[in-house]
Amino acid sequence: MTGKTQPPPLVDWPLLLALLRGRAGPLARVAPNARMDERTINNIARGDVAQPRFDQGVLLLAVAADYLSHDDWTRVRQSSPLTQERQ
Repeated sequence: MTGKTQPPPLVDWPLLLALLRGRAGPLARVAPNARMDERTINNIARGDVAQPRFDQGVLLLAVAADYLSHDDWTRVRQSSPLTQERQ
């Protein structure tokens, strides 16, 4: 894939993790539920890693579903490139 740029992630992972941190507490506590270690989840939260592996992303979304409010999910949806393209 030399020369090709990756499309932006469909989920704003740093935003989702910031909201999750606010609702669920430290990301170190959330990480095992997504089969991650503390370092990996913090790298994603800082934006050092664009997106988690697919299985980890699905697990993070499942964990977030247990904690985030409707307003939180609205913010996550509004930050998606798909939503921004429609505006």
